[in-house]
Amino acid sequence: MKSPKRCNTNKPPRAQALKLAILAQSARWPWGSVARLWVKPLLYVYRVLLTGIHLMRTGEVEANLVHLNGEARLSHVADRIARKLAGPEESALDDEDVAFHGREYQRLRAELEAAHLSCTLPEVPSARPELNDLLIRLRLRAVAGKA
Repeated sequence: MKSPKRCNTNKPPRAQALKLAILAQSARWPWGSVARLWVKPLLYVYRVLLTGIHLMRTGEVEANLVHLNGEARLSHVADRIARKLAGPEESALDDEDVAFHGREYQRLRAELEAAHLSCTLPEVPSARPELNDLLIRLRLRAVAGKA
């Protein structure tokens, strides 16, 4: 079995740069010039950033924000989750909260980039034949179930 390529090269390969760009775009500051920051889009940003950091460090995809925050231990994320669950999802945050979460966004983006530079994920998927076999079996099972 081939050992995976490391992601930490001086000039990341095109695919590595693309992966990071996709993650970064997914976690862009969603409210830009919007006057108010809402809890729900803020939680989406935290989910994308923490999922990316977790993926780069562990190789596992975890998108449950509660689980991710169990690892990250960001009290402000737990507070926002509680706020979303307790009331309307469209609750606006005040200007002080917006400034704080803007700084936190920048910090987590930097953490994501650092995790990317030190990751050991393979450059390309290594289980393509197995995945193809699985998809064929699932499709055949679905077709047999419809007959």
